[in-house]
Amino acid sequence: YKQWMNYPNRQTDLFAAHPDLFDGRPKQPATPEPEAIRVRLHAMRSEARAAERMPWDARQAKVNGIIFHQMANWLPEPERDTLRAAFVQELVRLGRPG
Repeated sequence: YKQWMNYPNRQTDLFAAHPDLFDGRPKQPATPEPEAIRVRLHAMRSEARAAERMPWDARQAKVNGIIFHQMANWLPEPERDTLRAAFVQELVRLGRPG
């Protein structure tokens, strides 16, 4: 017991020794880059266009539909609407309602 008396704040030393532990983490941009959004959306649409039948199981198709719709919000309105309509058209063609 007496030996621990010399180290009253022992646990806080574990964290204080590395105050810059997370300083090197990359910073996330405040808004996504439209070009990165376009690449992702066109890739999803291309995958659907190339398929003869639904390329995803029911759960993944639903998730991809949500992701596509939400990501398109970062694009200008006319482009957003055109891409959404094209993606829904592919989903319908593959037998899944948009």
